[in-house]
Amino acid sequence: MPKFNADSQESLFEPIEVTIEEKAYTVVVVTPDLMDKMAVLFKEVEETQDMSLMFSVVGKQLGLFLGVKPEVFRAIDMRKLSATVKFIVSTITGQSKGEEEGKKLGDKGKK
Repeated sequence: MPKFNADSQESLFEPIEVTIEEKAYTVVVVTPDLMDKMAVLFKEVEETQDMSLMFSVVGKQLGLFLGVKPEVFRAIDMRKLSATVKFIVSTITGQSKGEEEGKKLGDKGKK
């Protein structure tokens, strides 16, 4: 019978580290509760046409991921913040840029 012990798979769960404005942060432990909060915020972004609300939500997402108050990011370029959130989400879900590029190349070979 195959067995899997997630507690012994340390390399699968290495910390995710990001640097914003020369300050290093480590993503908090990603729990179902955290992802539930994120889902609510992602839904807000999808449903809004209000750019200021959208910017506010990105800061909240980043604050949750990094365990800091969203106000920390108020003076930082939204493109940096948005790219950081996308990086964290893709890392958590296993969709790295390399994997995406590999899929695109594979799709081209099928045509």
